[in-house]
Amino acid sequence: MIRLDVSMQIAWPGIRRVEETWFSFLIYPRQSSLYATAPDDRLIQVLPLMKLYFTLPRHADAADLRLFRALVGKHVPPK
Repeated sequence: MIRLDVSMQIAWPGIRRVEETWFSFLIYPRQSSLYATAPDDRLIQVLPLMKLYFTLPRHADAADLRLFRALVGKHVPPK
């Protein structure tokens, strides 16, 4: 995830669930701690019961969507 104010990377083991909607993929990271460290070493507070997820728009061709679904199937445990 890259924004103007912060960037973050989550490795596959750090993703606990991915849901697909009509318009996007919802990527839910694991939240094993109350705090997370950003790449610039800032400490970010994460509430344990917070429904934190990132969205990935489905603006891709059919081949890219199949590839992403295959990667999710390989690396993220089913619900």
